[in-house]
Amino acid sequence: MGTLTGGFGSAINKSPEQKWNEAFSDGAWKGAVGGTLLYSSKKLIAEVNSKEEWHLAWSSKIIHDSGASIIENAAANRPLFDQVNFNLGFVRNEFRFENGVTWRPLIKPLSMSLTIYSAIGNDFDTGLSLAYGTPIFIRDDERLPNAFGITHGNAIVLRESLQNNFSLINHEMVHVFQLDEYAGLNNLILPQRIQWNKNETYDKITDLFYVEYHSLFYYSFYFLDELIQGRGFNFLEAEAYNFSDSFRR
Repeated sequence: MGTLTGGFGSAINKSPEQKWNEAFSDGAWKGAVGGTLLYSSKKLIAEVNSKEEWHLAWSSKIIHDSGASIIENAAANRPLFDQVNFNLGFVRNEFRFENGVTWRPLIKPLSMSLTIYSAIGNDFDTGLSLAYGTPIFIRDDERLPNAFGITHGNAIVLRESLQNNFSLINHEMVHVFQLDEYAGLNNLILPQRIQWNKNETYDKITDLFYVEYHSLFYYSFYFLDELIQGRGFNFLEAEAYNFSDSFRR
């Protein structure tokens, strides 16, 4: 996925003097590097077995967001580490390294809405949220009869009786990762060569918000695959099971 996103994105966003095949090749190898980091981060998150191992969860998150950033840079035809993005809940923190370091926090409207939805009627678990670097809420078992846990964007809701089942939390964290790593597709949807900076309204919006166009791909893929293969057997669920150690439905 990283290779294809980086390759096609780089070809779409190539400079006028570049040949499309050269741009594709350059983006593809960068995307492959990013994809390797994504895989490594999910292998690491499976090793978390308690809140005391927060350093593993945060290391996994840093590795994951670094890999996703590399894929975004590749798809935008930018240098490997031109921009690094770090997601904390519904806030996307963008760090640029051109002419020093600049930081721009952006609100992700969809993730913010889903976090608010996850918070309604549920208890915020401060310890777990700090340990994993993402909002985690607890719900009474009888109010969550059809699932052990649910991921809404970047927020997680768990059954009260399973709030210490770290294989389950790791499973849900993989879903958090999955949504964020699709962000590279935004550079295919909105090519960099489009002069959006000439639109004052668009500039004001993008100074405050990061619109998650890629979520359309993520959720369409999830539910379409679910219709074909059934719940629990689609690719994204299978990946989450694979990286959640002993937890099984």
